[in-house]
Amino acid sequence: MRLNRREALCALSGLAFSGFAPLSLAQSYPNKPVRAIVPYPAGGIVDIMGRLIAERVSANWGTQVIVEPRPGANGMIATEAVLSAPADGYTWLIASASHVSNASIYKNELRWDPIRDFAPIGMFGKARSEEHTSELQ
Repeated sequence: MRLNRREALCALSGLAFSGFAPLSLAQSYPNKPVRAIVPYPAGGIVDIMGRLIAERVSANWGTQVIVEPRPGANGMIATEAVLSAPADGYTWLIASASHVSNASIYKNELRWDPIRDFAPIGMFGKARSEEHTSELQ
């Protein structure tokens, strides 16, 4: 097998820079407390679920997850707080369906898009009406 000049240069440069790899190891995540912002008042179902998740994550990760209620404007105050925080994974939004519906209702007034500007990391619950619940029994 014969290498052409470009392949040989790429291989050599890869070897040369591989010596710097140990210097660029990433710090482990999380290495500081995580903020979980809830867009509704304390005591509501979204707040309770957020606190349950925060408690479990704190226990599993060995770091503190702080739940911070930011009620108002149908969740838009909390969403703006998360949007203005650094995108480093240390500020979470415990969102509900209003996160997406606000974007369709107030599309000309919001400076964010729920799909483009946020990344989901998991789902922790679904709400069902009594009508649908009775079908499952």
